[in-house]
Amino acid sequence: MITNIRGTRDLYPEEMRRRKAFLAAARGVLDTACYDEYDAPLLEKFELYTAKSSAEIIERQSYVFEDRGGERLVLRPEMTPSLARMVAARRKQLPSLLRWYSLPECWRYERPQKGRTRNFLQLNVDLLGSDDIRADVEIIDVAFRLLVAWGVDVGKVEARVNDRRVLTSLLAVLGAPPERGREIMRLLDEREKLELSEFSRRLRELGVDDAGEARLAKFLAGDDLLLQSADAERVRTLVAKLGELGWRVRFDPTLIRGFDYYTSTVFELFDTSGEFSRAIFGGGRYDNLVADMGAEPMPVIGFGVSDVAIETLLKDQERELPFIADERWWVIPFSVSEVAGADSVATILRAQGKPASVALPPYDMKRQLKRAAQEGVAKTVLVMPEEWARGEVIVRDMEKGAQQTVKLETLVPSTSLRQTV
Repeated sequence: MITNIRGTRDLYPEEMRRRKAFLAAARGVLDTACYDEYDAPLLEKFELYTAKSSAEIIERQSYVFEDRGGERLVLRPEMTPSLARMVAARRKQLPSLLRWYSLPECWRYERPQKGRTRNFLQLNVDLLGSDDIRADVEIIDVAFRLLVAWGVDVGKVEARVNDRRVLTSLLAVLGAPPERGREIMRLLDEREKLELSEFSRRLRELGVDDAGEARLAKFLAGDDLLLQSADAERVRTLVAKLGELGWRVRFDPTLIRGFDYYTSTVFELFDTSGEFSRAIFGGGRYDNLVADMGAEPMPVIGFGVSDVAIETLLKDQERELPFIADERWWVIPFSVSEVAGADSVATILRAQGKPASVALPPYDMKRQLKRAAQEGVAKTVLVMPEEWARGEVIVRDMEKGAQQTVKLETLVPSTSLRQTV
């Protein structure tokens, strides 16, 4: 038997219903906040990612191949570079302020584990055109409101915020060569995964001496004058404003984020109960990315979150996505003679926007009702010979076990169904 590729997901109808709930909740929050949806191709040119994405993602986690014309292509590992490319292409025609979101499928060749698969749906939300702190507040507020809409217990969620410029100032006093700054930043991002001796050894390889490591340790402990800078104060202001909205937020000067395109604000949301061991999702400012694509600069702040992470978090919290159940109708003819009538009833229901299907043979009423119950059908319409001759059908509420005979022209579910005896 041929199986699916390791780390990928097959979405059966039950899983697709969860995805529809995830999408509906996300769109509900974002559409009412005046964000516009966009999309981009799944395949992008390799060079789109080489300059500014995480080196680990493009070098070790991306699906890269050559097409028949010899061009190197990438299965999209993230959406932000595509967003920047699209905005740069129409920079002069687009409004000066944009609120955009997308729900693309992304692919990463990484080890499957809890909360991570190789293909996943990722919600990306971006606010473009403003570098004001109010934009930072808005985007993180939207992140929390999405969690609420998905059914997450946000009382157990904390946002951690930092500013890349604080870290840039730190790099300047560590004594390492300036050209090693990006590598040091990546090492800091990985430090919790490393033994202390290994972390120290790699710092030495990057040109950080004993004095520099001591200064770094002081900074990581929260005891450094750099944490009193204007950039650090901006973070504290952001934390205070988000606190006024009722969200749990704190300044974390050790937070880095792995992507090279971040310029200032960075943030991640964590489950503080300890069940979900990594960030739920995160984002930040990438004010230079549009300019890096060859267009006029445009400040941007945004974030991304995968459906896999949210599903895992909800499972850990023993909660579920808020489902909006489909009120499915099943039309059951008494016999072959009533099939044409059943088809016309289904047509009437569909015209009212109600999902409706007609039962297939054999036309055994007891068996059909049992099958309808097994499939979670909300209402059945029984097309019986005598009733049909009078222009009537029987509407049965499958959950309540109640039914009522109604005229065909008024085939709208009654709120006063009598209980079946």
